[in-house]
Amino acid sequence: MMDHDAIFNTLRDVLREFEGAENGNRRIDPALSLVDDLGLTSLQMVDLTLALEDAFDLDEFPMQDWVEQETQRGEEGFSVASLVDACAELLSA
Repeated sequence: MMDHDAIFNTLRDVLREFEGAENGNRRIDPALSLVDDLGLTSLQMVDLTLALEDAFDLDEFPMQDWVEQETQRGEEGFSVASLVDACAELLSA
């Protein structure tokens, strides 16, 4: 099982592959929003789902469930940290 730091490092590497996340080599940290700060579009979120499945060897990442959960959280939603938590939960199951 991967710890949160290892999951974050893997996720950070995945996010760096997305053009919207580059923003002039912006540092990716847990507090950043995937949408507001890193500029990921809905299409990139679909691509992110596939990238997460590959990076963490998951059969399926429940992106729709995660998006619904994060939408309910409002402004605090869609953070890198929240996605790390979601991945950690899936990897521990």
